[in-house]
Amino acid sequence: MIAVRRVSGWCSRATLLLILIGLATVLTTGTASAHAFLERSDPEANAVIPSPSPAAQLWFTEPVEPKYSYAQLFDAKGTLINTSVSQVSADPKQITLSLPSDLAKGTYTIQYRNVSSADGHPNAGYVPFTIGGQADVVVPSPPATVTATTPPVWLNTLGRWLSLLGVTGAVGALLCWRWVI
Repeated sequence: MIAVRRVSGWCSRATLLLILIGLATVLTTGTASAHAFLERSDPEANAVIPSPSPAAQLWFTEPVEPKYSYAQLFDAKGTLINTSVSQVSADPKQITLSLPSDLAKGTYTIQYRNVSSADGHPNAGYVPFTIGGQADVVVPSPPATVTATTPPVWLNTLGRWLSLLGVTGAVGALLCWRWVI
């Protein structure tokens, strides 16, 4: 009789622990909707600057993955201008793109693509700016959009439901085992 009580006491503690873990998992699991959005840039969006700066800098709201984040320079017609490869600075929220010193007057666009190191979500956009004066401002042709290579939303949903089903199965198995014993 004593052995049955020990097993029963152990089983009820284990069941309670699994139920609490299951509840904590279900209640704290949420979808992350954060992205590394552009916070500010230098030159600023739509800025008119008299001469080209040595580098363009982009700051984001979250740290970005250096391997998957970059910036490129395009002219007003959407043609890629060769520059050195952009890089994530010492500040993990900043991408720096060196600009050629011989840029002619006109409107340019910095296109960026980043992947947040906090949640892995991609983000892309562009920052237009003009070198010269107001007379040099033209409406730029936006560069070709960058396609994101992330898994489809249904796959994320399926993974979440399968994990919840697994937790439910584990709790159900423990409750059934306790009921049988």
